Amino acid sequence: MKMFFQNKKTKGIYKVLYEEAINCTNAQDGQIMVIYTNGKEVFVREQKEFQEKFDVYSTLSEKEVKNEEKRSE
Repeated sequence: MKMFFQNKKTKGIYKVLYEEAINCTNAQDGQIMVIYTNGKEVFVREQKEFQEKFDVYSTLSEKEVKNEEKRSE
C-alpha cells in the first residue's frame, strides 16, 4: 500500500516513502522522521510535525499506484 497525504496549508499531495526513518544527527539522534515526495523533490519532516500538518489523502494498492503513474505520463 502507498500512502498519500495532503498538506493542510498548501493542499499539495505527497507520497510517503518511509514513515519511520531514524534521524542519526547528533542533536536529534533517534528522532523518528517521515520521508515524502511530491514526485519532483524529496522532503524530510519529524513524524509528530508531519502528523500535525498533513491529512491522509488516499491509500492505494501497488496496482492502483501504477495505473495512476501511467495516467500522469
